[in-house]
Amino acid sequence: LLYPMSCRGSALSMSSKVPNTPNKRMRSISDVYTPPTKFYGGHLGTPLPEDVRFRLDRAFVDAFRHEKPPFGFNGLGEVVYLRTYARAKENGETELWVDTVERVVEGAFEILQHYVVNKLQCTWDEDEAQARAKDMFRRMFEMKFLPPGRGLWAMGAPVITKKGFAAALNNCAFVSTLDLDDDRVHPFTFLMDASMLGVGVGFDTKGAGSFTIPGTNETAPRHRFVIPDDREGWVESVRLLLEAYFYGKANVDF
Repeated sequence: LLYPMSCRGSALSMSSKVPNTPNKRMRSISDVYTPPTKFYGGHLGTPLPEDVRFRLDRAFVDAFRHEKPPFGFNGLGEVVYLRTYARAKENGETELWVDTVERVVEGAFEILQHYVVNKLQCTWDEDEAQARAKDMFRRMFEMKFLPPGRGLWAMGAPVITKKGFAAALNNCAFVSTLDLDDDRVHPFTFLMDASMLGVGVGFDTKGAGSFTIPGTNETAPRHRFVIPDDREGWVESVRLLLEAYFYGKANVDF
C-alpha cells in the first residue's frame, strides 16, 4: 500500500502516532463535530480533532522561508499567484508561496490521515507521513509539480478542514432538471450551493414545461426570513423564495 499506515490482524488498530503526542490514541470523531447542514458539498466526514491533525515539521517549513520561489514569466507568475491563490491567514496577513505550499500539503495529508484512521481504521505512521509530505512540499515549492488551481486555492482552507466540504476542490459540476416536477427546487438550490463553493455548474433544460409556476399565495400571511450571512443561509433563502413561487406558498420578506 502507498498509504503511510499499517493494518495488523483481523482487528484493525485505531491507535495513531501523532506529532508531539507520542502513544496517544486517536479519539473517535463521532462525538467531536457535527456538520452544520446536509447541503451539497461532498462531505469528507467529521474532521479529526485539532490536536491530532497532521502538521508538517515546523523547522522544515521555516527553512524555506528565505528561499526564492521560481516564479516564471518575468514576474507575471507571481502576480497571478498573489491575485488568485494566496489566501488571507488567520493573522490577517496574505500568504507567501511557502505558506500556500504548507497549507496545501497539510490539507492533503489531513484528508489522507482521516481516510486511514477513520475509514480504513488503520494505524497512521507519522514518520512515513512526514517523509512523504516533505517530499511533496519540496517538489511543490520548486514547482516541479502543482495541483490544479482549485487545489491551490481550497486545499487546507477552513471550508475543507473545518466544514469538510470536498466539493470546493472541484472545478465543475452538473445538475439535471429532468425530474423537476418531482422536486421543483432542488436543481436551483444545488446550483446556488455549489456556486458558493466556487464550483461552476452546468445544467440541462429537460424539465422545461413540466409544470406551470403558480406564483405566491397572496392571501396567506407573509413571513420574514433574516438571511444568515453564510453559504447555508443564502442557499436557504433561494429555497424559500422558489418554494413560495413554485408551490403557491405564502410570500417571504427578506
